[in-house]
Amino acid sequence: MKETGIKESVEVLDAFDLLVEARHEALQDGVINYKDIPVGIKLINRLDLFLKAVKGAEKIPKEIKDIDKDEAARIGYIFARILAKL
Repeated sequence: MKETGIKESVEVLDAFDLLVEARHEALQDGVINYKDIPVGIKLINRLDLFLKAVKGAEKIPKEIKDIDKDEAARIGYIFARILAKL
């Protein structure tokens, strides 16, 4: 029976994905300026996600040590989703 999952790792990656998405959205016109304030507000509205990600980050090394193939595939999928936005 597994002792850990990848909950904390997924939360950190989801928070990073949100930041990448905001950057992508803000740079649609080639610059980040006052017109991108709504993007910043979206990030502030998701502060809970960032707080969860930071709160459990110390558990990530243990999660990665105990990762199985399905969990690795899920993390790989999330990384691919993030990389596609860069």
